[in-house]
Amino acid sequence: MVVALNNSLLLSLHLLLLLLHNLPCPALANPVTNTFTVPPPPNLRLRIINNTFVLTSGTLLTPSASTSELSSKSPAVGDIVLGVDGLPLSIHSLAEILDQIGTSAILPIIDSTSPFPESNKDAVDPGWKIRGFVKIETFMPKEISLQPGFPARVQAFDDEVKRLEIEAEATHELARLAAETASQRAAEAKTLADQQQHELQLQESKRKQEEEKQKHELAKTAAEKAAVRAEIDAKRREQKSELEQKSAKEAAEKDQIQQLIQLEKFQDEKDRKERIKMKKEAEEQAKRDKADKMKQIEEPGFEYFDVTFRGEGTLDLWFKPGVYLPTLEQKREGTDLEPEDVLVGINKEPLPPKGDMAVIRTILEEALRPRVLRWKRVLKEEVVEVASLFDPLEMLVMKPDIVAGKYLLTSALFGGNDTCTGLRNLTMGFPSINGCKPIKRSSTSNPNESIVGVLRGTCNFVKKMTNVQKAGATAMIVINDQNSTIEMPAGNAKVNKLHIHAAMTVQALGDIMIAVDAIAKKLRVTSGLMQGSFIGGNSSCGGGGGGGGGGGGEQHVEVSAQEKEEGGFASLVTVPVFTPMVWSPVPADVPPGIPVILGGSGSVRKASDDGRGLLYMWNGVNTMAFEVMRGSFGAINLPSEPFVIKLASPTDGCKGTAGKIKRSIVVVERGECPFIKKAQVGQAQGARAVIVINNDDNLFRMPAPEKEGAAIKIPVLMLPLAAKDYFVKSTRKGSLSLIARLVFHSIE
Repeated sequence: MVVALNNSLLLSLHLLLLLLHNLPCPALANPVTNTFTVPPPPNLRLRIINNTFVLTSGTLLTPSASTSELSSKSPAVGDIVLGVDGLPLSIHSLAEILDQIGTSAILPIIDSTSPFPESNKDAVDPGWKIRGFVKIETFMPKEISLQPGFPARVQAFDDEVKRLEIEAEATHELARLAAETASQRAAEAKTLADQQQHELQLQESKRKQEEEKQKHELAKTAAEKAAVRAEIDAKRREQKSELEQKSAKEAAEKDQIQQLIQLEKFQDEKDRKERIKMKKEAEEQAKRDKADKMKQIEEPGFEYFDVTFRGEGTLDLWFKPGVYLPTLEQKREGTDLEPEDVLVGINKEPLPPKGDMAVIRTILEEALRPRVLRWKRVLKEEVVEVASLFDPLEMLVMKPDIVAGKYLLTSALFGGNDTCTGLRNLTMGFPSINGCKPIKRSSTSNPNESIVGVLRGTCNFVKKMTNVQKAGATAMIVINDQNSTIEMPAGNAKVNKLHIHAAMTVQALGDIMIAVDAIAKKLRVTSGLMQGSFIGGNSSCGGGGGGGGGGGGEQHVEVSAQEKEEGGFASLVTVPVFTPMVWSPVPADVPPGIPVILGGSGSVRKASDDGRGLLYMWNGVNTMAFEVMRGSFGAINLPSEPFVIKLASPTDGCKGTAGKIKRSIVVVERGECPFIKKAQVGQAQGARAVIVINNDDNLFRMPAPEKEGAAIKIPVLMLPLAAKDYFVKSTRKGSLSLIARLVFHSIE
């Protein structure tokens, strides 16, 4: 490649080469670390100082310039030019560069019009104006291009060229012929290949047709098999369905048979339980009848007791001859029997009112073992002067409010004369409720310094008082088995060590004490659920007969926790006692703090009687009042004193109630049988009254046929449905009795 330069450029290059020829060419200095690269400034000018190219164009800086100006990376006059585009500038002479093969150098091209300071090379001047740079490279070529230089050599070269052209044409013709032959052969091969391809395609098509035919046949066969299989499956499903239906039918029939069997078993079990219940009731009734028979033969002035003979031999009893009823002639060793004791019954059966010893022998021989013989003995009463000193004795109950009031007592003919007890807890004997075994403390009752209640019967009064006194009780109440009391005798028993006071109360108060005791156990109340005090009698509490139960004044009671000394009493303290709650006979006068639930038919606040009243119920925690209404039949003389109320079981009350409901008011639910039936069943079981819970909150006068209604001698009342939830929860679904009161308008 040839580069043409104008005359001025060649002149400048020539001058530069002359200059360089006269200058030494030192090696390029070591690179410095503070170099930088920038675009060349306009009108680039250079000069050579100390064998280096120095910039004479750019920013003119002085030593007094600021640090930022001096450190600025922009071209400045005096900066040394090391190279261009990454190649170093050469200071070598042109001769030195051309003498070496395989070297290269970068040289500036000087503008020919640029002044050349010959006079003072070291003076500061504008320097040379640079038109550009040139790169000079020396090398030895690998080949050179030539052309013949004389005619004979030219003619020889032309002949050779013609020969080579002829050879080339022949070679080209041969190549053409070979190409045609190859093309023909290729065409023939293509035709053959096409034929073979066609045959292969035909064979492939035929094969595919055969395959399709086979697939079709296989599909047809599979479809036929599937159809047969589907038909078989359908038949199997049909058979399975028939079997399942048959099995279901058989299972249903089996279940029905099992249900019938279970129903029969249930009915048999129910009948069996009913028979057992009836048998038990019959036995209990027989026992009660026997007990009633034995009671009927009891006479005043006699003590009655039982002696059991367990052996099979003779009784070794000697009776007075010719005397009936059989009367012992001499003492029977090993027993408490004494002469003049009279045999009145065998195994709870009274002896015939008339007979002889032969009849007695027959009865004794036929009696079941062990034989229990009932005897009577003439009471040898001691003269008790203090009996006439007693004022009428009463029990003043302070807690719970629903029982609050006075209850008549009859003092025993033995024991301590002082009736001062103070305000005490009232509790029943435990574990022996009849007091015939030692009285102990339970988790809910403590006999110590309490008034302890025991049931009459099973053992004599002296034994009961002995056990109660040993338990630390302040006094004893004997609950009679009827609503009357007697002056309890001691008989021939020794009573000189008995110092607590004993009295008898009626059966109704005893039922309440037993029910309160059961509530305390169910609620796990340790003590104090029922409290009261003896008032009146021969009391040393002060204040005369202790009439503090009525007018809200002071009553003098013993409240000290000191132990009683043998034969004496602890010191006494006079304290005020609040008047117990007074229950108004008017339903509208509700004691404060007691919620009242009225029936949907209206209010109890009526001026005249319309059969409405209030039933107060206490569950050991709170008292609720519910409106009630008398039925159109039954007694109208309602109890005004507190009573025990129980939930019937079953609750419909149509076939009787499990458990003892005698003397209690029984609550039943409406339905399953007429009102009159519920009343008849309750009356037959000895209920004091029957209360029916309605199936809504309305109240009405329950009707009954006139003839059947006239035979009902107990009150029949209705409660609203709102009372059911309270009653069921409070009685623990019937397992517990509550204490209740009835308040009705008085009837003229």
